[in-house]
Amino acid sequence: MVIFAVGECLRSPTLPAIINDLAPPGRAGRYNGLGTLAFTTDFLLGPVIGGAALSAGRGTTLFATLAAACAAAAAVALRLSRHLPAAANHAPAPAGPAKPPAAANPPPSPSHSAGNGSHPQIPKNEPHEAETAPA
Repeated sequence: MVIFAVGECLRSPTLPAIINDLAPPGRAGRYNGLGTLAFTTDFLLGPVIGGAALSAGRGTTLFATLAAACAAAAAVALRLSRHLPAAANHAPAPAGPAKPPAAANPPPSPSHSAGNGSHPQIPKNEPHEAETAPA
């Protein structure tokens, strides 16, 4: 029962937020409703199926089946997580290949000047700091 309680405490606040992140714009309510329907249907079917299995003396089979279903759900969740956008997971995007460090203060070159010598221009082939800053 303790495992169930801990799992419920971890699932309850996170599932609606995940559903909202994955739902198309304007459909979060419908998707949350379907998620709640699926969850509450489990409360209806769980005792019926579990009671039938236990009364038939299939407690070990029931436990093994539920453990296998949990392992399969975990594998599917891990596989699907690779296809989610980083914003849906609220996780930083995976780091790309390491870039060599830039020089601390490179001397200005004539090709970078704006013509009047007041402000250097950013070359077109190098990203600006704002473009490379993490979100």
